[in-house]
Amino acid sequence: MSGAGLTRGAFYAHFASKSDLFCAVLDCEDLVFRLLEGRSAATPDALWIGMAHIFNRVLDPDHHALIEAHWGLPAFACDVAIADPDARAAYDTGYAALFAEICRGQPLQSHDRLRSVLSLMVGAYVIAAGCGDRSSKCHVLSSARRTVQTLMKSARPMANQRGNVLPKSRVRLGAGGHMSQVQATLQNLEANPRAKGLAKAVSTH
Repeated sequence: MSGAGLTRGAFYAHFASKSDLFCAVLDCEDLVFRLLEGRSAATPDALWIGMAHIFNRVLDPDHHALIEAHWGLPAFACDVAIADPDARAAYDTGYAALFAEICRGQPLQSHDRLRSVLSLMVGAYVIAAGCGDRSSKCHVLSSARRTVQTLMKSARPMANQRGNVLPKSRVRLGAGGHMSQVQATLQNLEANPRAKGLAKAVSTH
């Protein structure tokens, strides 16, 4: 909490309950949701390609510490499992929002495979967080990364709702647009010690 510039009392005074705290952090600190939401694409297939780029970077071991500090879904998984029903409901809301964004524009037949991809990614980060050395973390994330790449390639819809034009968003696609956006977002967060401090303070209480 000191890293966020707040005293313990001032920090908790902002939240009526632990479930409210989970809701706030899942909303503000879910980096993966923010990256996916920022995709700019005219077609469902372009959304799919952008999503594959983002997942590839999220599971890059070089970004592990930053993603871990700013992705609430895996960070709170173990705590929420033993928390009160309101906290679990807040977690369910965060999960549902992220999954809905992942499925945006995608045909129904791809949703089950996408749920498997999300589960694999969250699970990899939960396991990596418990590993005591960087080598073990890298092995877990790299293995998950390869599997996710395979799943995304094999599950990519062929027709993908041809002609279904989607509204443009904030981030352009093309000429490395997604890769540049992911890198820029990661660098911005890396340069923001207050955001990192808040995520660390919340994850330890």
